[in-house]
Amino acid sequence: MTTTTILIIADKENKLNYSFFSLEGERIEIYPFESAIEKIRHCTADIILIDSGFDVEKGLNLLIESKRTCHNIPIIFLTSASSEDVVERAFKLGAREYIKKPFDLADLQNIVKNILYIKRSSKEKRTPYISKITSSEIL
Repeated sequence: MTTTTILIIADKENKLNYSFFSLEGERIEIYPFESAIEKIRHCTADIILIDSGFDVEKGLNLLIESKRTCHNIPIIFLTSASSEDVVERAFKLGAREYIKKPFDLADLQNIVKNILYIKRSSKEKRTPYISKITSSEIL
C-alpha cells in the first residue's frame, strides 16, 4: 500500500490554493469533499488538511468523521469563515491546528513540516478525546 504523507481535502474553488504546496520528499494528494470519506477511511496519510472554505459545517463534519476513523492522524483545519465559536469547535473535535484564510503558503508548509517532525519522532500514542463525547454535544 502506498502511503500518502499529506492528504488535502478541498473543494474545487479552494484547490488552487494548494497548487504550489510542496514539501521535499513528501507525497501530497488533493481530493474534493465528495471522495474524501473513502480516502480517509484507509488512514494512509501522516497528516490531513481540511479546507472547508466558507462551508464550516461541512468541514467540521469531515473533521468528526476523520477523528472517528483515524484518531492518530493530526488534522489542520482551514476556513475562510471564522469566529471564536468555530475555532473552539474545531479544537474540541480534534484539530491539531486552525488556520484562518487567506494564509501564507510558507507558514502552512512550516506548520505541516513541524507537525510531521513531531509525529515521526514521538513515541507517545494519543487516544481520541472525541470518543468520550458525542459530536452532537459540540455541534
